[in-house]
Amino acid sequence: MRGFQASTNGLRQRAEFFAAENIKMLEEIKNVSGPLEQSLFHLNSTQEQILQRLGVKDKEIKLPCWFPQERISRALFHYSGVEYLIQVEKYHGKYLWAMEFSNVHTTFEMQEPAILIDGIKYPSVEAYFQSEKFVGLPHYQEALQKLQFSNPHEAFAVGRSYRLRPDWEQVKVEVMRKGVRAKFTQHLELKNILLSTGNHPLVQLKPSDDFWGTGKRGDGKNMLGVLLEQLRTEIRSENE
Repeated sequence: MRGFQASTNGLRQRAEFFAAENIKMLEEIKNVSGPLEQSLFHLNSTQEQILQRLGVKDKEIKLPCWFPQERISRALFHYSGVEYLIQVEKYHGKYLWAMEFSNVHTTFEMQEPAILIDGIKYPSVEAYFQSEKFVGLPHYQEALQKLQFSNPHEAFAVGRSYRLRPDWEQVKVEVMRKGVRAKFTQHLELKNILLSTGNHPLVQLKPSDDFWGTGKRGDGKNMLGVLLEQLRTEIRSENE
């Protein structure tokens, strides 16, 4: 117990030091293709209201921009957020992420774009992903009908309402790969954001999910980030 407390205290001291460091002027963060001095999060032009929660002064920055993840974590989740960020960077290093990269949104609101796959239009990647859980099963059409008019949170709930296809664990990564490829190749603005990230790690800060995100301890598999990194490389190769 004493060892755990010492470890926690040490981590808190590092978090306090990290939070107290001078952050470079935000207007200097223009190009993320070079080495990263800190993890950054992309805020788009619809996020003006969130800047007030982050303690950003009027005219300090102009959206869209890359914003320090540490500052977001500190403003929204206080020391626990900074501590968690330190844990994530311990396993994944300095990284980039954008709200556009996630499929389900909680902290930052975003209207997910529709995608077209195999002749079927889905309102979001999440709707497509959840529908694939039931392919070949009697309730597939019923689930698909519900998903056609769902937002990502509703789609997630539908995905937990029916029995899954027996091979789901074996195919789910390829299903997600197909979904995110559609999202980022069918929408030019999203593709440009993805390609703007250089060769940096893409990491989804998600304590509740240790497979698609970073998990409770920060050492999750981050598979959504991995798939986006692979897609980024594929798109570049196709454009050469």
